[in-house]
Amino acid sequence: GSMLALDLIPQKDLGNTIRCILESLRRPTTHKSFKFGQVVLEQCLPKLARWPVLCKHLQTFPNLHPEIINYAKKITQILPENMSDMVYLDQDQWEMMGIPPPPTITRGATAMPAVPTGAPPLPPPPPPPPAANHA
Repeated sequence: GSMLALDLIPQKDLGNTIRCILESLRRPTTHKSFKFGQVVLEQCLPKLARWPVLCKHLQTFPNLHPEIINYAKKITQILPENMSDMVYLDQDQWEMMGIPPPPTITRGATAMPAVPTGAPPLPPPPPPPPAANHA
């Protein structure tokens, strides 16, 4: 998910990547693959509009979080019809669409950030050495 969100997957491999995500979401909701697919989507939510064909297909998965389905619907409604089957939109195409910000996905009482926040915080620095007593 992070690799997709950070644009680390070459454009030529995006079709296969999207197929893998969709295949994982076809599994029962208790299956590890389904959970994997959900996590990938949550991590990529801010850039979901860059993959119109994925948005189109996500609307057919009733077991997904309703906020993800609704967001995918909003995106497909905004996109011109000639772009709805595209695998990938480049940065310029994506930015000119005026896509609304993604929702925050909430599981139970815990809000999940849409994109990983990065590495854990660094530990606090060690305390300074005690001052030497020069008597």
